[in-house]
Amino acid sequence: PVPLPPRGTNGKRSRYSIPLRGEGGVIERVFGDTSPSAVLAARKKRGSTSGALIDADRFSILPRTPLHSEVTRTARSDLPWMVKIHTNQKALDRNDSDLAQKSVRAYFFATESEAYAAAASHAPPRTHPFDSSPRCFVCDRKFALLRRASHCRNCGVCVCSKCSTQWNSKMVPDAYNIKGEG
Repeated sequence: PVPLPPRGTNGKRSRYSIPLRGEGGVIERVFGDTSPSAVLAARKKRGSTSGALIDADRFSILPRTPLHSEVTRTARSDLPWMVKIHTNQKALDRNDSDLAQKSVRAYFFATESEAYAAAASHAPPRTHPFDSSPRCFVCDRKFALLRRASHCRNCGVCVCSKCSTQWNSKMVPDAYNIKGEG
């Protein structure tokens, strides 16, 4: 058995702790934030005066950190530039070179500038772990049984389904991790 982590410095318990009497309950575990005051508090925290959940002028976006990619010159005469993109974040984090090599995608290009542009746009983002993100990055509401977390395909943050845009899989680069979530 793994011991429960201690109460944090901010007075809140982590998502793995057992709630004390009066903290949360079954409804909160199923639906997440149950009161409209949680949404209003998130708006007030961001300084939004409009009725919208996201104030475009004040909303911050985390910088996109792509997974490792390489651009190299090859001996081919027709397409001399090769881009290798790693797509398995778990293998890279564990330094498992065998598994990481199995998940490399290679693309060939005629010019160096095309190769670097493809490496920047086709490399999937480094995803933030679900455990470190108990709330939606956009609306700041708690994840729960019915409000599930998913990763943003552009920057890798955790968002709920109401705050995410569903894209057709043909519109997402094939190097992005669609099924594995992380």
